[in-house]
Amino acid sequence: MGILDTFKSIYDIAIGYKNAELNQEILEGQKQLFDLTNENQVLKDEIHSLKEKLELKGKMDFDDDKGMYFIEGEKTPYCPLCWDNEKKAIHLRMKELSNGDHSFRCPKCDRSFNRKYRGPSRNCSDDFNPHSKGGYSD
Repeated sequence: MGILDTFKSIYDIAIGYKNAELNQEILEGQKQLFDLTNENQVLKDEIHSLKEKLELKGKMDFDDDKGMYFIEGEKTPYCPLCWDNEKKAIHLRMKELSNGDHSFRCPKCDRSFNRKYRGPSRNCSDDFNPHSKGGYSD
């Protein structure tokens, strides 16, 4: 039997004594317990969400040569603007250009990144840096 059930049983017993003040106090205790139970669940959900974000942050790796974020084992880059500004991991959408290069567009912030894309690696010859002024193309 849970604590809410215990309060209900106490309330049911107290009704038999016809003591309005006691009944009112038990109802107030039930309400406060219910509020605390809800708050506890909200906090548990928030902790879970923060743990997931912290885990994602540990996996996110910035590729200096490409100016994009990757997670090891994944080939699709993440938007550097959305990650840097909001810590939102948004996959970029890739489109191959006629010259063999690739254009990446973020579906959230709608920014474009034009790249010679060869997958995530540290030896790309591109010198694109999203942290430098003018490092992005629209």
